[in-house]
Amino acid sequence: MSSIQNLLLIIVISLVLYLFNILSFIFIPLAFGLFGALLFSPLMRWFTSKRLPRLFGLIFIVLVISVIARGAYEVVYLATEELESVDAGFIDNATHRMNEITDKALDILGIEMNEAQEQITAFFKSDKVRSFLLGNVNNGLSFAINFISILLMSLFFMVLFLFGSIDVEKVLESLIFKEMNTSKEAYRKLEKNILVFVLVKLIISAITGFAYSVVAYSFGVSFPIFWGVLAFLLNFIQVVGPILSVVLLSLFATIEMGFTGGLIFFTLLLIAIQTIGGGILEPILMGKSLSMNTISILVMLSIWGFVWGIPGMILSIPITVVLKVILERFPSTKTFSDLIL
Repeated sequence: MSSIQNLLLIIVISLVLYLFNILSFIFIPLAFGLFGALLFSPLMRWFTSKRLPRLFGLIFIVLVISVIARGAYEVVYLATEELESVDAGFIDNATHRMNEITDKALDILGIEMNEAQEQITAFFKSDKVRSFLLGNVNNGLSFAINFISILLMSLFFMVLFLFGSIDVEKVLESLIFKEMNTSKEAYRKLEKNILVFVLVKLIISAITGFAYSVVAYSFGVSFPIFWGVLAFLLNFIQVVGPILSVVLLSLFATIEMGFTGGLIFFTLLLIAIQTIGGGILEPILMGKSLSMNTISILVMLSIWGFVWGIPGMILSIPITVVLKVILERFPSTKTFSDLIL
């Protein structure tokens, strides 16, 4: 009987994930809106305790989000200005460096330069590559449109959650826990865990981004603000993001600095920043309640990345936190909760 139940459970989970994938245009903003509401719920509760209308709290939260969005816009604008300031000299220098690196790589591989040039030219002239590049441009435009729609829908859902139109606590009580006290306790724990996770992630990511900018500027690597912003954003994708930021910046630095001792030291500094921030400070600040083993993180990243793409990878840890809080409330599922630790 237990094997049949396990099989049914696997089928149900697969169907649920399939539905999440098909209806991602609803569930992604709903998830972002829910976690945003959990983040600001304590503040809304404080306004209610002072007998102030919910509308006042909502207006205050919108103002806070607007100030944060304005600050983020200014930083992104500075990074964009950096990229727009590229001149012909920079492009010529970068091209020269890339040619040098290519020559060295071809020498190591034992490939003739003329033969390689013919192959590369034929490759880029092929119809498949052209359609791929045009497809990427279209994908970029689609991504921008999807990002704006997800952002607006997430804000809409967050307002609904905060204003009480969707009562998460009552949903937990009626669908999962069946008890008011258990539901309330779980909801408060979710609030606390999500608040700690987001604040710690924001602080560590901001410090990491600032450190990247300082290191890039100190070594004379172009676009230090841009690299800081990119490191900040990638840091929200657990495990994969930090590795990607180190690889991308190191590759770019290779073009500007060449294969030198300075490049090795530069890369080691980037690795040290990520190790101190993500490997030491982040686990200490988050505490035991949010600690998860690397295998659990990679599994959840893979699952939610497959289901929802990049938004799923960003949401994978908060979703895992929710699952952990729910699973640990029932004796029959507490074992699964312990496996996440």
